[in-house]
Amino acid sequence: MKTILAIGSTGLGKTTIARLICEANAEGSSGIESATKEAIIYETDKYLYIDTRGFNDSFGINDEEMFHEMMRLLQRHGKNNIFNIDMILWFCSESERMTNHLQREANFIQRLIEYTDECKPTDLWNNVLIITKGIFPLHELVDGPKSAAKYACRDFSNKKQIKFNENSFSVKHFPCLIYDIKGITKENARWFKMNTETRFEHNCYCQDEIKSTL
Repeated sequence: MKTILAIGSTGLGKTTIARLICEANAEGSSGIESATKEAIIYETDKYLYIDTRGFNDSFGINDEEMFHEMMRLLQRHGKNNIFNIDMILWFCSESERMTNHLQREANFIQRLIEYTDECKPTDLWNNVLIITKGIFPLHELVDGPKSAAKYACRDFSNKKQIKFNENSFSVKHFPCLIYDIKGITKENARWFKMNTETRFEHNCYCQDEIKSTL
């Protein structure tokens, strides 16, 4: 079973992806109020998907409380309080710059290294996938979250007096537009006319393709 941890702000698709991967009965959010008011686990025979609170939710919980809430949930579903995360999906808005908000989220992810035995600071980020909505024509628009990730890892390495190679540091990115998520409309009708290969070149997927693509 693969364990997937979803992190990011409200309205960027965490709960939607949970519904598509795990075929969960979950409602997504497109507004400022988080659809996920606490960390929730969706489980199938293949996946354990942990859907966390939105970082910009409207319920007043701080990062420290959210982190420990997530740790308690992971430990309850681990063996002897030991848990393993196969992939972290980091849902981000497109951004060319490293904002304070992105740095906050990157630091949150980096903290997980403290709970991993004999793991290098960069190892964690090898299992992180930045997810952005849209067909994403300009790669510069993801420089913000990638820079935040590098800064968080470098800062952690410096504190632990561990050598950090900036040139080899990288985080994978998956831009996607799910064109049939709300049914057939005039706006997405053109995607239905394209073949699969052409759509994939534009990072455009139907609901049934997201699970296998991820």
